[in-house]
Amino acid sequence: MLKRLYIQDYAIIDRVEVVFDDGLNVLTGETGAGKSILIGAFGLLLGEHFNTDFIRKGAEKTIVEGEFCLKETDKFKEFLEKIEITDIDEVTIIRREVNKSGKSRIFINDSPVKLKTIKEFGDLLVDLHGQHEHQSLVKNEFYYGLLDKYGKLDVLSNTVKNLFYEAKILEAEKKKLIKDSQINKEKRGMLEFQLKEIQTVNPIIDEDKELERELKITENFEKIWELTNKSFQILDGEVDSVTEKIAVVLNNLEELIKIDSKFNEVKKYIESTLIEVRESVQFFSGYTNQSAFSPERLEEIRMRLNQLYNLKRKYGGNIADILKRKKSIEYELKTCKNIEERISSVDINIKEKLKKLGELSGELSEKRKKTATKMGKSITGLLRNLGMESGLFAVDVLQRESQDGIVEINRKRYFVDHHGIDKIEFLVATNKGEDLKPLARIASMGEISRIVLAVKSILSDSDEIPVLIFDEIDVGISGRIATAVAKKLKELARFHQIICITHIPQIASAGNTHFSAVKKEKENRVFTKIKKLKFEERKNEIAKLLGGEKITEINLKNAEELLKEGRNL
Repeated sequence: MLKRLYIQDYAIIDRVEVVFDDGLNVLTGETGAGKSILIGAFGLLLGEHFNTDFIRKGAEKTIVEGEFCLKETDKFKEFLEKIEITDIDEVTIIRREVNKSGKSRIFINDSPVKLKTIKEFGDLLVDLHGQHEHQSLVKNEFYYGLLDKYGKLDVLSNTVKNLFYEAKILEAEKKKLIKDSQINKEKRGMLEFQLKEIQTVNPIIDEDKELERELKITENFEKIWELTNKSFQILDGEVDSVTEKIAVVLNNLEELIKIDSKFNEVKKYIESTLIEVRESVQFFSGYTNQSAFSPERLEEIRMRLNQLYNLKRKYGGNIADILKRKKSIEYELKTCKNIEERISSVDINIKEKLKKLGELSGELSEKRKKTATKMGKSITGLLRNLGMESGLFAVDVLQRESQDGIVEINRKRYFVDHHGIDKIEFLVATNKGEDLKPLARIASMGEISRIVLAVKSILSDSDEIPVLIFDEIDVGISGRIATAVAKKLKELARFHQIICITHIPQIASAGNTHFSAVKKEKENRVFTKIKKLKFEERKNEIAKLLGGEKITEINLKNAEELLKEGRNL
């Protein structure tokens, strides 16, 4: 429920704080006293557009603050958690400030939120019916929920909605996969060519380095053979070779050692040198004998290196990069293949969802048609008790056939959205002999308010919006009809908190709580005061509604009788 409303610097309101009660809260007052301004403040709080001309003269900004006690904590808690407001308890405070430049600041429990957020939250909290835009009954979007609540079709309609959005998500995924697939098809030929090119050469790590070494040797074979053979001859292959000369030196050392033993050390060095020379001789001899020049091998090396150089030029600076690119290509090709499989899988899933969506949408539509007939009759009966004797109300459920529809039912195709295959319209005829026409186009504010009252009455046990605000619900009614409207409001107040602006004494006397809007003047400025009335004050206020400014004993007596009757409604 709405516990408290605070308004500052709005039109002729200086500062007003109103503390509301459960049940039926009525507000009366003279024309121009500020009753409609109060409704405007409600609209501002719930996210409606605000004209900065309404900022009170001399003020910098308008402030409206509402304090709500949320009993249905699960639904509201879920919304607040969704917008990341964690300081949640039974009292939730909404505050909106609008400055002269038109800039708006909105808070829920001191956390800043966007205008869109407060509109969504407001739709959960308050249903406002009057001269402002926050009226669910003239918005087709709300008809589905009202009809489904009346017919207790919420579970089925929510299943249809979920199936529709699941199918939409799958369709979006399929489109993305197809787009990726088209891109991949263009790449696939190139990727397969690149993979084949690498696989054909089949490079091995460091293979190029070994081939470059072999190429250098092969290309310089003649020079290598000439120098190794010449070195061999010098060391051991000629008369007076190095080995022979070392042998002579060793013989000389044998003689020298006999004379002086110090030459033993030199002999060791020379013997070691001879060993190393002989090993070098063996290497040169073996290298010369094993090496053979092959023009075919030289061509093979050159061709192989050319293949590797081409791959390195295209796919990386070394063989490791080429092999890395090969793995990448293999993965991309595998992904291409997986996309085709995923498209097929998603397509099957979409068909299953749409088949189920069609079945449940058809079932929901048939149940809605039956519910619509029953709802139309119930509301028509209530309207006649509420002063619309010739009023007719009907709910039109039209299945939207379409050749391009995405669901099929009994071999017919239908357009479908999150509401199913139906288009729902509330139709009304307010006068005798008139045809039924869309409610939003022909009903007056007063008629809409009474239709809302009728709708809310038949939905009172299932409608989850806690606060209902009615403005001008009593336009064009009096006497017996006014009493019927008052009784219906009292019944509705058992399930909702109701705030009702009225000029009718029968409705005013039915209120659990009665407020009066009074225009005052102070220091040459006019301001509005909202006062909660005690019993005697209520009696005087109702007497004014009965007879005007001049209060007579008869009016007071009639007012007292009305208050007694109002308590018994």
